[in-house]
Amino acid sequence: MDVKYFARKPCFPIILNINGCLHYAMQGNDIIKILSCNKLEKDETVDIIDFTNEGWIFYNDLCIISPLTLEKTYTKKQLINLFNNRKNKNDQCNDLVYEDFKNKTFDKLFLEIINRLKYEKL
Repeated sequence: MDVKYFARKPCFPIILNINGCLHYAMQGNDIIKILSCNKLEKDETVDIIDFTNEGWIFYNDLCIISPLTLEKTYTKKQLINLFNNRKNKNDQCNDLVYEDFKNKTFDKLFLEIINRLKYEKL
């Protein structure tokens, strides 16, 4: 499998939302590993959020990542809700509280989520 990009590439790292389960990719090769471990239907799509809070979409039937999606940008609140409500939640990981990140930048929240996802994989 080889993933292609439409127009341009997302700003890595990225977070992938595969059927309610969150995964992260630090580079393009990670995407291939993640997708190969998650069996997707031919016409299924995957929502992606990049480091700059831009929304992307992966089309499985075309094997392409595109910035042409309905969810153009994500807020900190949306990202926290995605993290807290994910299906692949580890019982030992605490939920994020919006108040803790209200005065922090989006990229600090983004990196915190990636660090927590890394910790859960261990």
